[in-house]
Formats: sequence, C-alpha cells, structure tokens
Amino acid sequence: MLDEFPGSTGDVAVTPERRPLPIASTAFGLAIVVLVFEGVAIYLASSGSAGAATTLGQILVVVTAIPLALGLIAAIRGPHREWGIAAMIVSVIANPLILLGVLSFFGSL
Repeated sequence: MLDEFPGSTGDVAVTPERRPLPIASTAFGLAIVVLVFEGVAIYLASSGSAGAATTLGQILVVVTAIPLALGLIAAIRGPHREWGIAAMIVSVIANPLILLGVLSFFGSL
C-alpha cells in the first residue's frame, strides 16, 4: 500500500535533495543595500552632514568587498552566474572610491 505513493522506495530511506545556498541572489541583494546606503551618504554630504557622510563612506568602502567576493564566488561556481556578475558590477559602482574617481574624471572634462 505504501509503495503506491510517489517517493516511497520501500525499505530504503529517502533523503531529500539539498538545495544550494542562494549565493548569487544574496550577493546581489547585499549590493543593492550597499547602493542604497551610498545614496544616503551622498544625501548626507549634500545636506551639510560631512562627518556622518565621511564615516558612512569609509564603512561602505570596506563593506562593498563582501558582495564583490560573494558575486565572484557565484560567478565561478554558482548556478545563477548572471546574478553574481550583476552583484559584482553593482558593488564596484557602489564603492565610494571608484565613484569619486569616475565623477572626478567626468567633472574635469
């Protein structure tokens, strides 16, 4: 009677398949959060709170390495490589040092 149900194998124990960790989507979500905090830092700097913006910018320089590393891992071995690549691109754009260099370059033209 129990042999009629799908997934039943009689005496053999069935172990469920493990799903891989969603590294790529986690990296992309974290990169978007970092990008939002970058916007907050820019807003703080433009509204006159230079100290808070500087502190937040220094923290973001270090934190942008996390989605970059996770995106690299996902791009190398993950099933969703495109999300890992997108996470790397967003985290590089959200890095305050790179953003400052790009904006300075275009400001000097």
